[in-house]
Amino acid sequence: MTHKTVQIGKHTFVGGLTWVALSRPRELKKEAIANTSKYGGDLYVIRNGVGTSQVGVALSSDGAAAKQLSLAAAVSNAVSESPSLVPTAPGRSQMINDWLGVFACGDDRYAFIAVRDGSILPNGDFIGSFVEAIEQLEHHYGIGSWAAIMGSPEVGQAGYHNFVAIELEALLALKGGKLTKATQYQLHALKAEISRKQIIAAGIALSMASLGGAFLYMKKVEADQLAAIEAQRQELLALQGGGAVQVERDYPKGWHTVAVTGSFLSRCQGHIPTTAPGGWALETFICDGAASEALYRGNGARADHLLAVLPTAGLNPDATQAVLRRTLENLTFREDELPTFGDVQRGFVSLLQGLKAPYSVGNPEMPPAPPMSAEEAKTTKMRPAEWREYTFAVGPIGLSPMSMRSVLDVYGVRVTKATHQSGKWTYEGRIYAK
Repeated sequence: MTHKTVQIGKHTFVGGLTWVALSRPRELKKEAIANTSKYGGDLYVIRNGVGTSQVGVALSSDGAAAKQLSLAAAVSNAVSESPSLVPTAPGRSQMINDWLGVFACGDDRYAFIAVRDGSILPNGDFIGSFVEAIEQLEHHYGIGSWAAIMGSPEVGQAGYHNFVAIELEALLALKGGKLTKATQYQLHALKAEISRKQIIAAGIALSMASLGGAFLYMKKVEADQLAAIEAQRQELLALQGGGAVQVERDYPKGWHTVAVTGSFLSRCQGHIPTTAPGGWALETFICDGAASEALYRGNGARADHLLAVLPTAGLNPDATQAVLRRTLENLTFREDELPTFGDVQRGFVSLLQGLKAPYSVGNPEMPPAPPMSAEEAKTTKMRPAEWREYTFAVGPIGLSPMSMRSVLDVYGVRVTKATHQSGKWTYEGRIYAK
């Protein structure tokens, strides 16, 4: 995670946080601390929106610091508290839960923020140049179903639907350069600090005590501080499974172990049955992972006629169905240079749209952690992944695997399953993109 800061009014704001949903209302802080550690951060901020709670995770070595304010949290809350931004009808308004925004924030920098269902998207918090921010906007805009696009007036020149021109200062309603209730957007360090109550108590005691008494009291405060740090450390260890983190590991690069789409589709095409043996009908044909599977239905045909042609087919007990499984051999693998998701949309998805093919793309997901024992999990810390994964499906469509090869065989895209049924093909797989 790379963080950039901007000065707006009298506050320093930071962007580039990773946002994670919180699900335990009575233990938000504990859950936030656990997620901060899980995603490799050492700073966090808890955002309580309308009907949602999230933790924003940041890393001090990547440019963030305690007490900086989360720009995405402040802006998203301001939007949720301003239902009149997008009137739905004359004299009517409603809360905006799905929106994208690009806002000028000084020094030729722009902030991009994406909110879906009232929650900041995991990759919906970014500060960079105008071109970079617009690229992020375009990546997400193609997903559709946004109630509004908002931002600085120059952003609206591209003709986005339901565009709302508004500058950050107006949206945040700064008074004298200050944000109301700014502390709720401050980043906190994982390590414990002396609380305000401790500081006040120490000041009162020092004003009333002698030098020797003050010395002893400060020793007590120091001991209390160390005890608080240790207590929080133990709490964090308990949340992580009771063991200290000793080993850092990377998330597995899934596309390294999945066959290249062109290779997979070619081998799949080569396994498609040409004829149905002895009156048996091909019902379904599937290529899944490293094997193909053809399902035949007898419709009154004899089993021995099938086995005469396909001796390795497996019959069900009453010999009315048969399955022929074959290994997809000589598959090739490739270590792709991953594209951005915007590149995938401009290439892969645009080709699908040109074919008028039914398709769907899922929401971004974190890569799955590698398998490990309970003991290993206690002493393992996963480094943040630089990519996200998306499931996708194409079809039903009347194009064979070889016909779809030129569309689906692109960097960052892996087809893992091809299904033929009722004369149509469906293709499923994963997209790996930064």
